[in-house]
Amino acid sequence: LAGAGAGGAAAAPAAGGPGTAPVVIGSATGGPSALSTVLAGLPADFPRPVVIVQHMPPGFTASLARRLDRLSPLKVDEAVEQRRPQPGEAWIAPGGVHLVFDELGRMCYSHAAPHLGMRPAVDLTLESAVDVWGGDVIAVILTGMGVDGARGARKLKKAGGTVLAQDEATSVVYGMPRAVAEMGLADAVKPLPEIAQALAALVGARRGGAARRRRVDGCEPAGAGGRARRQAQADEEAGCCSLSSRTSRQDRNTFTFSGRCGTCPGWICAPTKSGR
Repeated sequence: LAGAGAGGAAAAPAAGGPGTAPVVIGSATGGPSALSTVLAGLPADFPRPVVIVQHMPPGFTASLARRLDRLSPLKVDEAVEQRRPQPGEAWIAPGGVHLVFDELGRMCYSHAAPHLGMRPAVDLTLESAVDVWGGDVIAVILTGMGVDGARGARKLKKAGGTVLAQDEATSVVYGMPRAVAEMGLADAVKPLPEIAQALAALVGARRGGAARRRRVDGCEPAGAGGRARRQAQADEEAGCCSLSSRTSRQDRNTFTFSGRCGTCPGWICAPTKSGR
């Protein structure tokens, strides 16, 4: 992929300017799970703010934000009016309003009519972001029904920005990303597990060190042997606890799983007394 905008990370904003250009993620059907995968995979030093538009009615986006906050090294919350998104943050458009930006890059609610039957709508947020930051914006269109996001992606491409789309095989509903791909607006069409890595590469974020996500005691099966140990080492290097989703049944029998990890989509695990 070519660097985002004029070359990867957004240029440092001038004093009093709108701040760092965001990554705008749009999703609908299947979105909460897809967002979990993407946000859990972003490094802690990701140098762009993330703004999310998930098609949801009022009252549900707050709980989604809390869930994603537990999974991601970024701070995730519902969007707050007059706040300027900062690197290390991810903001979710509240259900029932459109999320737009003022000339200083601050988030604002709009009670304009639903767009394509949706409020919030991806198009309105993405178009507003392009109005403020131009081609420095990066868009990601994830699983969802309909074509919301395509109009905004077209405006972003005309401004010189970058658009990623989820592929059909990993989409619950291949509607929104299909529209972007078939209109020739996607710079890359990626399987869901590769999108976070693609974003990190676009903006020059590091993996490991300061980029490593928060760890939970007991998630690394210390002392395990064989393939499980090698997988644990790979997970360590990737900053990931999701061993249970990536090992064979034979290796899983080596561990006791005590519940979902609060950091990643995996399970909290510890070696059994009879572990190899």
